[in-house]
Amino acid sequence: MLFEIATSRRALSCAGKSDTDRASTAVWSQLIDMSGTPRQQARRLLSLLFPNDVAKSIYREFGDIVAAARAQLSPDLVNRQVAAMDAWHRIGIGNRLGQMNVSVLIASGTADIVIPPSNALKLVNAIPGAWLAQFNGGGHAFMAQYPCPLANLVNSFLELG
Repeated sequence: MLFEIATSRRALSCAGKSDTDRASTAVWSQLIDMSGTPRQQARRLLSLLFPNDVAKSIYREFGDIVAAARAQLSPDLVNRQVAAMDAWHRIGIGNRLGQMNVSVLIASGTADIVIPPSNALKLVNAIPGAWLAQFNGGGHAFMAQYPCPLANLVNSFLELG
């Protein structure tokens, strides 16, 4: 099975702020590292977004495209993204998640090192009636690893909602 689905009706005040599990310092440092050539940056980024064997395959096929995109990325934009992520971790919205009254599908890869999969479990437990789909072996960019299963899941979720 490529993914497992769980549902929860329990509403807890977690996720966001100090309850959020963060990426390791090493992963975070690599994620914001703008050093090296665009190709080196592309290889480093892909190694964070995908499990190792998948990252190598993606790099062989799309490394030039990712490198070209990295070459266009300004340090200012990266700094603004870092500030937004820091604010999310500092402020969070965990205390408001239980108030959601819409259908929610939370999907994550079980091998995500950028946003640990434990956060998805916290979200599904905090949002009443939320669904959780965990893609086995999926990295942060699991949607590129499992495009058809994810599309089928989203379509099914929307049909039921």
